[in-house]
Amino acid sequence: MDRTRLDALVRRLGSTLPLIGPGIRRSACRVLAADGGADAVPHLVSATRSSDAEVRTIAETALRALTQQPAIDALCDAAIADPSGPSVAIAVENDYQHSVVSRRCLVLLLTGQIERYIDLDFDLRYARAEYEAGDDGLRTRIADAVRRSGDPRLAGLLLGSAPSTGAISKRAADLTEAEASVVVEVYARHGRWAEVLG
Repeated sequence: MDRTRLDALVRRLGSTLPLIGPGIRRSACRVLAADGGADAVPHLVSATRSSDAEVRTIAETALRALTQQPAIDALCDAAIADPSGPSVAIAVENDYQHSVVSRRCLVLLLTGQIERYIDLDFDLRYARAEYEAGDDGLRTRIADAVRRSGDPRLAGLLLGSAPSTGAISKRAADLTEAEASVVVEVYARHGRWAEVLG
């Protein structure tokens, strides 16, 4: 879909005109849903938060029926950007897998699918690379996922170690305050001080 058409549909999706606004929003959402491309996905994700129940239903149905890999990647990226958002449930429910392995790892990690994540990234290299390259928001989301999981194997994402070796490549002094807080909390829950203090 070309940018001009997409922009027009996005404006129509947010229509607040009295009486005809709902029809305009629903029509725009149907066109985006029929397109089903990667450019339409972020707007369909936004539409799942609409106050209009019919718009929400159209958007959710379209997102559950994605078949093109670029569109699936866009939905997975939305789940990574907002792990508490509506795209997460749809990605998990449909077992959507990002085409880029490191992004696939992040979806699994951020949605709490820890065993599946460890099976795919047993040495933490993919998620660690995303963590290192990510902005502060992504780093915070990864640290929150590690904290929520309480799984000491994942502390290596912040420490730079693999769960199989336990060798830490990042010294405690090099951790940010937020990273240190998560590592201490996770290891304390499991009484695993040797990995941090040793």
